[in-house]
Amino acid sequence: MFRIHRAVCSLAILCMLAGCGGGGGGSTQPVGQSTTPVTIVVPTRADLVLAEPMQMSTNSGVTIQLMVRNVGGVDAADVGLKATRADGTVVHQETIASMPAGSERMVMFSDGAQGVNQTFTIVVDPDNRIVEAFEDNNTITVTSTFIDTPSTLNGDLALNGVHTHGAVYFADPSFHLYIENNTDQSLSGITVTVRDEASGQDLYGMPYTESTVIAAHTVGPRSGNQGAEEQGIFRAPFSDPAYASQPKPTPGRHVYHVILDPNGRFAETNEANNDWRLVVNVPSGYGYWPLSNGTDTIGDTYKTDVMFQDPHIHPADRQRYVTFHGWLKNNHPGKQLVGHDLINGSDPDYPGVAKRIVPFVVKREGVPITLIAPGFDANRQINYGVTAAGKAYFILPDAGLAPQANREYLFITQEPQSTGEINYTIDLDPDNVIDEQYEGTNMGQGPIDNNHADSVVVMDPLGTPG
Repeated sequence: MFRIHRAVCSLAILCMLAGCGGGGGGSTQPVGQSTTPVTIVVPTRADLVLAEPMQMSTNSGVTIQLMVRNVGGVDAADVGLKATRADGTVVHQETIASMPAGSERMVMFSDGAQGVNQTFTIVVDPDNRIVEAFEDNNTITVTSTFIDTPSTLNGDLALNGVHTHGAVYFADPSFHLYIENNTDQSLSGITVTVRDEASGQDLYGMPYTESTVIAAHTVGPRSGNQGAEEQGIFRAPFSDPAYASQPKPTPGRHVYHVILDPNGRFAETNEANNDWRLVVNVPSGYGYWPLSNGTDTIGDTYKTDVMFQDPHIHPADRQRYVTFHGWLKNNHPGKQLVGHDLINGSDPDYPGVAKRIVPFVVKREGVPITLIAPGFDANRQINYGVTAAGKAYFILPDAGLAPQANREYLFITQEPQSTGEINYTIDLDPDNVIDEQYEGTNMGQGPIDNNHADSVVVMDPLGTPG
């Protein structure tokens, strides 16, 4: 099999059309037909190309078939081929021992990732070992076309770690979650939606389909980073400019349902864990600090102020431990936040504590509780302490918290109930040992207490099947 090319160093076969139609006799050339000679070029090097790609996708994988051809004039040996998924995963490699000039080989391979939204790059001679007549025809891309047929899974998909950000102060709750793939196959193209319980409507930008491959028997998507907010699926329907026409939730209590596989694409062994119920209390507004007095642009006339940055909770685990997560922020433009300075002083309420701290109290249904001291779970307990008498405090850096800097915190508590909704609150500096610009009553732009955060823990969040 040969390809017509522009002339390179080659063997030229010259054929007059008038004499190519058969032997003997007079001319068989039609009237007006050109007698211009045609040069058919056979490269004197190998030339490897990929052709005729085909793909078949299902809910559980994609199979790709294509032809590898040597259209050059020289044999090729040890011809490598590599196929890579768009996320960088090499899904197939092989070496063809021999490809004589003019030969072709069919190659077929499968990828266990679900076939939706997957693009594969296939390269012949990926390491450029073979000198070819043309080097720019060695690559081809194939995008799988999902075939939407129900797929029976040997196992179950479930929601994991569903929680919100941004509900406190900013009135634009965003949704953060993970998918638990308890099946025997790697999957992508899993869909989730967020639905408002009162209206029954999906929020803007929903449903959302996650293209990342989630390996069998893992929780994902994961970035490989450590920490409570490691990647996952993060959707912000109220703050994303693309959905600006969607009104923010009104102040007060709102219930949302995060629903996995809402269209029933996967047939699971358990369909009853695909609907996660969230309760969010949205405040009436938030006054940003510091407030401008019209002349002070660097904040010299303002004291520092302790404030929350995105306080939120992560849902209870199987042992009913609830994780509280967020940051303290020094929003002052130029002053260090020193907090309650026990490096250069002491306080009998915090014996043996030689740190800069911000005292706080957690209340369950309005009643103060004693937190679990650090050391129980290093992954969920950072930058806080508890005295023997049960007084809790956040720990600032020894030098204080720099202007505009945040200080992350994580702590846990064990919820005694296994069902129901429980109201939790956190209050910073409850005894007013820190002299602040605002003590958390009225900031001038709204009745929001920036030393206070409240959350609703839903202990039985799983509802109707998706």
